[in-house]
Amino acid sequence: MSNKNHLPDSSYGNSDFSSRHSPFSQPFPKPLARLTLQRPVHDCLETRLTGDLMTLYLDGISIVSYSPHSRDHIGRMLPLQEADLTGYLFLNTDFFTSPSVRQKPLKSTSQMRNLAKTFFTVNSQYHVALIQYLLAGGMSSEHYHSLDESIVQLAGQSTVTVRPVADDTQHTLYELHPGEILRIPPQTLHRVRTSNVGSITVPIKQTLVTKSDTHYPIYSQARMDQELRSLLDAPCTSGNETVNACTAYCQRLGVNQRTAAEDHLQRILNEERYTNLKFAFNKLLRP
Repeated sequence: MSNKNHLPDSSYGNSDFSSRHSPFSQPFPKPLARLTLQRPVHDCLETRLTGDLMTLYLDGISIVSYSPHSRDHIGRMLPLQEADLTGYLFLNTDFFTSPSVRQKPLKSTSQMRNLAKTFFTVNSQYHVALIQYLLAGGMSSEHYHSLDESIVQLAGQSTVTVRPVADDTQHTLYELHPGEILRIPPQTLHRVRTSNVGSITVPIKQTLVTKSDTHYPIYSQARMDQELRSLLDAPCTSGNETVNACTAYCQRLGVNQRTAAEDHLQRILNEERYTNLKFAFNKLLRP
């Protein structure tokens, strides 16, 4: 599932690069960019590193670049001045025809921040591309789509946790470094996290015209049991540390799931092996 298309290319000269990054030979009708491709859009994505400039290409045409230092590049420049990530983004304005950002859905607990967003069509099918910043130590909401998505790591590092909707107790971790691309199949839960550095990712996916294709999970009881027991059994310095970990876990869930998680936690704590921890949870559990 991991498609690492990082292609260091020191021979990719400035003149050639500039011509590839210049406006498209057949500009998209605004405000919606339109493409006709011979392959699926996810197979047409690649990244190239030229000096310190990381560029994302779609079917051989650059759509966004990032440099930690240089301001000298073609495209609409967006400065990054975060405590954990600085530099410059360069957007191809023939692709990001009308970059727009809207607030996250009310259901979302994501710490992602959208820097740019655009809709486009590929062979008459609607797609969306975003440029997202995630602070160090942050995480996105967990969600899934009914259609394919690719996540491109443009700058910084991320860890993506994926798990099938059909069995949410199984999960796989992928570490993404600059230039790497991860393909997310339909009906696959995924969450992006960062550690000690910030991150710029570019998710690109097909989307629906009439309704949102972002869905938030309802945890299975088996997953709740697995994850709560993992927190209870984790090494800790005090009962309060375990309480705080379980509190944070429950607060990430929606109201209905939070109640179910607290009820299940109560059942677990009634087991003899957790007798010593039960007192520490009095403040967390409902009377």
